[in-house]
Amino acid sequence: MTTAALVLGMGVGTATAATAFTKAPVPTISGTVKVGSTLTAAAGTWSPSATLSYQWKRNGTSISGATAKTYKLTTSDAGRTVAVTTTGKRSGYTTTSKTSAGTAVPTVAFTTAPTPTISGTSSVGSTLTATAGTWSPTATVSYQWRRNGTAIASATAKTYKLATADAGQKLTVTVTGKRTGYTTTAKTSAAKTIATLTFGTAPTPTISGTASVGSTLTANPGTWSPTATLSFQWKRSGAAISGATAKTYKLVAADAGASITVTVTGKKTGYTTAAKTSAAKTIAATAFTTAPTPTLSGTATVGSTLTANPGTWSPAATLTYQWKRNGSSISGAAAATYKLADADAGQSLTVTVTGARAGYATTARTSAAKAIPALAFTAAPTPTITGTAAVGSILTANAGTWSPTPTLAYQWNRNGIAISGATKTTYALVSADQGAMITVTVTASRSGYASTTRTSAVVTVPTGPGAAVVQISADITADTTWAPASSTVYLLTTQVDVRSGVTLTIGANAIVKARTNAGLAVEGALVVNGTAGNPVTFTSLRDDTIGGDSNSDGDVTTPQPGDWYGITISSKASMTATYATVKYASSGWQSSGADVFRLSHGAVSDTQYDGIRVAADRSGANAGNAIISITDTTVRRAGRNGITVSATGQPAGSGTQIPVPVVTDNTVTDSGKGYNNSSVPNQVAIRVHGYALDGSKLTGNDGNGNKISAIALSGTLKTNLSLPQGDLPLALLDSDYLTVAAGATLTIAAGQTVKAYQAGLAVEGSLVVNGTAGNPVTFTSLRDDTIGGDSNSDGDVTTPQPGDWYGITISNGGSVHGSGLSVRYASYGITAGQTSSLQLSDSGVSSTTSRCLDVTGADSASYFHGTVRDCEFGVFSSGLTYFDASAVDWGGDEPPGNGADERPRASGPGVDVFPWVGWVDPPPASKPKVYAASPCKDLLVIGVRGSGEEATSANRDMGNMVKTFHDAFVEELAEQSASPISTRTIGLEYPAYAVPLSSPDAPGLLTYTSGAWSGAVELMSTLENEIERCGSSGEKIVLNGYSQGAWVIHSTLAYMEKSKRLPVSNLAAVNLIADPQRAQLGAEYNAGSATGDTWGVANAQVVGVPAVRFSNWLAGSIYPEVRQFQASNVSSEDMITPVDIPTSLLSRVVTICNFTDPVCAIGGRGFPDADVHGEYPTSSGWARFVEESASTARIYAD
Repeated sequence: MTTAALVLGMGVGTATAATAFTKAPVPTISGTVKVGSTLTAAAGTWSPSATLSYQWKRNGTSISGATAKTYKLTTSDAGRTVAVTTTGKRSGYTTTSKTSAGTAVPTVAFTTAPTPTISGTSSVGSTLTATAGTWSPTATVSYQWRRNGTAIASATAKTYKLATADAGQKLTVTVTGKRTGYTTTAKTSAAKTIATLTFGTAPTPTISGTASVGSTLTANPGTWSPTATLSFQWKRSGAAISGATAKTYKLVAADAGASITVTVTGKKTGYTTAAKTSAAKTIAATAFTTAPTPTLSGTATVGSTLTANPGTWSPAATLTYQWKRNGSSISGAAAATYKLADADAGQSLTVTVTGARAGYATTARTSAAKAIPALAFTAAPTPTITGTAAVGSILTANAGTWSPTPTLAYQWNRNGIAISGATKTTYALVSADQGAMITVTVTASRSGYASTTRTSAVVTVPTGPGAAVVQISADITADTTWAPASSTVYLLTTQVDVRSGVTLTIGANAIVKARTNAGLAVEGALVVNGTAGNPVTFTSLRDDTIGGDSNSDGDVTTPQPGDWYGITISSKASMTATYATVKYASSGWQSSGADVFRLSHGAVSDTQYDGIRVAADRSGANAGNAIISITDTTVRRAGRNGITVSATGQPAGSGTQIPVPVVTDNTVTDSGKGYNNSSVPNQVAIRVHGYALDGSKLTGNDGNGNKISAIALSGTLKTNLSLPQGDLPLALLDSDYLTVAAGATLTIAAGQTVKAYQAGLAVEGSLVVNGTAGNPVTFTSLRDDTIGGDSNSDGDVTTPQPGDWYGITISNGGSVHGSGLSVRYASYGITAGQTSSLQLSDSGVSSTTSRCLDVTGADSASYFHGTVRDCEFGVFSSGLTYFDASAVDWGGDEPPGNGADERPRASGPGVDVFPWVGWVDPPPASKPKVYAASPCKDLLVIGVRGSGEEATSANRDMGNMVKTFHDAFVEELAEQSASPISTRTIGLEYPAYAVPLSSPDAPGLLTYTSGAWSGAVELMSTLENEIERCGSSGEKIVLNGYSQGAWVIHSTLAYMEKSKRLPVSNLAAVNLIADPQRAQLGAEYNAGSATGDTWGVANAQVVGVPAVRFSNWLAGSIYPEVRQFQASNVSSEDMITPVDIPTSLLSRVVTICNFTDPVCAIGGRGFPDADVHGEYPTSSGWARFVEESASTARIYAD
């Protein structure tokens, strides 16, 4: 047979079929089922016998290389199902596979799975951090934060920022560890208790209602923030009244005469329970129907008994008695009768009857006074005078014998007028007594006796030829004393020097006269020891009123100011004078650099220039100190200043001290009117300049009739001073500042007026102003006659002008606090620099050359509430620190001016002017528009138009600027994308008011600002609605805004961030053109040319205090989370800080702001150019802005 035939035969012959195994058992697995153990496959008995092969499988998938009868389990098998497949083969039999039942391999436990710990501050707003510990082997860990054991939604990060809902709760974190082959393990930390919050507002309750038994009182708890559950407890004299726990309380008899309070306790989950108690309300007791005035009966003489007749009280009362002498209670005299004692003689006696009864007002009635006659002395002789009636002699008073013995007082009289200080039994006659009639009056006093006076007969002192004259024509070169026994004139015929190292002592009875061109110069020491009755007098030779007619010319010559040089105390010299009188000199006392100038009980009159002029400077090393003390001295008719003191120095080392002048209890009258020089225009009663002024050593000075009746202070006040410090008001003159040093306080009482000219007040310590709106403390120009009178005595010759004085400057940590301060006619009214503090209410600043207040350096707790007028800037700041300028009257119940009207402006990103005087809260925002649903796309583009832009179908209701950008954006997006990106648009419907004064029908600032917030409410609602509708489809949102539209977007994002509603994952890009809320040094990308040191005009309006002002308004809108935000954040610290773009959004925000744009780039060195604001599409940065915006949207839309 051929091969072909064979093939053909095979092709057409019958083949033999393969036979199935008669027994092909399912294999089984034996061995310990755990990682590391070996499993063995048992194939069973195949029939007929077969050649067997093995394949181990994990979850049904063959395990590479596992083809033996045995298999060692690995960690890859943990938690999986392992099976084995046996395959039997035999020639002539069908190859057959059988798979065992699956064997579950248990997972492995972690060697180490530590309990997590929590770190961080347990207070709302703080961030807690979970520490998972070290798992072994290393695990992939996840986190779940829990509140009281319940998982907190979305709290699955390693850190967790504590929210309001956590206050007072227990927080834990569960860390779950996972690793292939290992048992998933969860560990929960120990609980951390979160501190409760305190109520932002927990007001003290008030009580209303009539405070009488039977009336009902009502507790007014005030508004608690956030809202609390309130309970009430009424108290009587501090003790709780049982059952009185309602808001109202009906007064009962037990309350009569008691003090009633109510305690309101506020509770809220997460907040510390707070209790506030009202002021006490005293409940009127019932008045007696009849409470008669008692009468007295009995003889009103010492030794007799008086009886009180109380009358009939209705209803009956328990009566007590108190007898009184001249209104003062008499100890032990508490019966209905009283026996008159010696002490009652000459006094007025009354009795007070007091009636008391439960439930009635304790009532006292006092009788009419009964005068008890004083006893008369049985002997009251007329005194007599013995002694020689001649100047220098001593007279003696002889009182005689009085009966009974009294206490005697003496007063010597000259021509019927009491002689000052002459109150002893003897009197030494002085030159002033020549030709006078001398008497002595003796006054006797004794308890119970009428005070009685007797005056002696007159003793006449003969008139002599005048006091003896001693001529002094040479310098004094040795210690000398002028202390004559009788009146003696020492005549200075030339300028007489008391040489260095020499002391001249002058006592009573000495009279120093001087010729023209003569005077006394002291290089050594001068000691003057006058007395009250016999002062030492320095005067002109022509003065015949004391010491006689010393120049023997009768009345031919009369003394004049400037007749002689006066007394000059030289550098390093010493002068101490008590009871010294200086008259008719050029200047009474002059000193320059003396070591000691001490004048007390002095008098200076009729000088050509200053009455007293003292200066001392101690500078350098080892210059020592200087004493300047002028006390209880009178200056009259000084041609220039009454008293002038300068005490300065710049010490180098401890061997030099700045002099501290003492100028107290002095009187200056009729001075400053006899000398006029344009270089010294302001003649003042007292002028003190010093580098170390002590407020306690500048008190008690007074005066009147002067050119300027004031005490002018300049230099540095080192210690506290309170005004008024005497009858003389404070003045600021001398082209200098009065500086209140650090640590010193100047306190000014209500009604005080401080006038100034070419000078100012600098505060480095504290200025405390205690004025009121109706009785302010006023700082104004010296030329302002409308308050404090015509202080510069020039009638209407001068009138006040802005810039007359420098104003009040606060620096170096100084503070000006208080109320009722009025500042007028300054260059800058109040300037706060260098981290100073300004806190003023009910105050006003007006009529300045530029700025009423410059608050650039004021700290964030500073505020000004009051009135600003007649200045370019009412409140100005070049810094970013928050300043509260709310409740300011800018004029006409209107907001700050804008440069085109007459109202002062407010300037500075940190200056908060909401609400101003006249502010009216706008009505709550109406329900935002619900836009027609359009099919969801890849991108939803929401455009927000700028101020005054029209919304038209042509610009898709987005305004022309945003529409121009939108078209370029979509085109660029298409170029950058590999596949088409579909878009839909919404033009936000909101007012978009025009900028104030930009057109005749533009709204005011109030309306303009509320328009932006209306847009914010609108955008919040729109985002929420559109995300709910299309967010699940993967649609992302792009926000585009121009000018006020950018403001709307910026505010919305910041507000939603604060209320934890910011939909970051749904936003693809935020594109802002000329953002008014652009922050200085903001972190967002700017494609324009504006520098980082500039900012937007509305920067402070993000979520700062203005947002608190608006939160009530926003809470009235339809956006419910705003109410929650307000309740939880209204008192938090971050509410007073302007907010930048939320950090979580920075990578998605692209802005464009160009240099000199007056909306988004103020504060720079360039001059604002309004045209720049509308020229963005043609600016150099526009293409870059469009490119970056599209790129950002593309990245975050994927």
